[in-house]
Amino acid sequence: MARVKLTAKVVDATKPKSREYSIPDTEQKGLVLRVRPSGEKTYCLLYRNGQGQRKRYTIGNVDKYTLTQARAAATQQLGKIALGTDVQEERKEARQERHTLESFITQVYAPWASANRKAGAHTARRVLRAFKSLLDLELATITPWHIEKWRSARTQDSGRRSHGNRDIACLKSVFSKAKEWGCISESPIRDVRLARQDKSIAVKIRILSPEEEARLWDVLFEREKQIRHHRASHNLWLRSRKLEERQDLDKCMFADWLRPMLTIMLHCGLRRSEAFLIQWGDVDFQTGMLIIRGEIAKSGQTRVIPLNAAALECFKAWRAQSPGADGSVVFPNPETRLPFTTITKTWHEVRKAAGLPALRLHDLRHTFCSRLLAAGADLQTVRELAGHTSISTTAIYLHSTQDRKRAAVELLGRPSNVISLDTHREGCA
Repeated sequence: MARVKLTAKVVDATKPKSREYSIPDTEQKGLVLRVRPSGEKTYCLLYRNGQGQRKRYTIGNVDKYTLTQARAAATQQLGKIALGTDVQEERKEARQERHTLESFITQVYAPWASANRKAGAHTARRVLRAFKSLLDLELATITPWHIEKWRSARTQDSGRRSHGNRDIACLKSVFSKAKEWGCISESPIRDVRLARQDKSIAVKIRILSPEEEARLWDVLFEREKQIRHHRASHNLWLRSRKLEERQDLDKCMFADWLRPMLTIMLHCGLRRSEAFLIQWGDVDFQTGMLIIRGEIAKSGQTRVIPLNAAALECFKAWRAQSPGADGSVVFPNPETRLPFTTITKTWHEVRKAAGLPALRLHDLRHTFCSRLLAAGADLQTVRELAGHTSISTTAIYLHSTQDRKRAAVELLGRPSNVISLDTHREGCA
């Protein structure tokens, strides 16, 4: 459109059209009046930055700026441009909220991640726990040098440079979101690479032996015995005061949620998060199947696990004493009636009492996979039951089964089991 001298009368007289258009001012270089189809009128400054790129800097709405004020603002910004400043980029940087790593995670990232990512809350907690020395730094001031300094200290403690890979990967994902949401213009650690994994380090898989499993169940039964005793004493106290009594646990197979949860984890190979989130609608009692929905599975893929006799009996008994709708979780937290987020304290007490301080919940899943392979199941079947995305992950359990086979064969080498060849010849003579 032809340039005209903008006046208050011209600004008031302009009418909106079907498409946005601009009227350049003859009095002030670069100043234009932008008119949108909605009728909104805005003063803008058109300019070229140091790289020759055309840019548009919005000064403000005509309701807030007079023509005189708009021309003065344009003159001021043109002075900055002449000195090499890209005023539009300067504004973007000024608008970016100056978050520290801690404030961004707690105020922005964690609420979003908890609502949109299965392991979002875990990722946020992991970064806060691992990078305590960086929490007070502004996002844009964190550099690769900070990460390398952190990694060097971590390497000295663990002896492995790759030990912090998962923490760094979580931090990089946090910075990616900060960039996506405009809190920083670029991730300051985008060039930080994960340390190369030492392939010579054997994967250690903890398998629960039959003797250890027996000790674990002994502790669980003793724990339930104490819970039943306390419940009976409490009901006696309530009865004496003519108050409503609580459920009589002597008539139930389980005293609380722990033993049935561990039974299902061991016999179905569930991950901890899967055990926390399975619902009664996922258990098909008619076909004897457990459905692990993709939304709670690590792989995001739905899988079906046939229930053996122990698992099916466990589900039926637990269902009988803890009724709930199909959409309710199988093992709710008794205090909140919501899904568990952790059972660390209870699990630590049980494994300590059983003399198994190093046993992890995930080792029940390791035991499930290893026992299937030892029983003759093929890799593909175990992969599907466990929900592994790669069969190479399943193949790791072959090492544990080979160790058990080797131990069994070694039994034949004991003196009492050695067959005398000379005696054998005498018998044949």
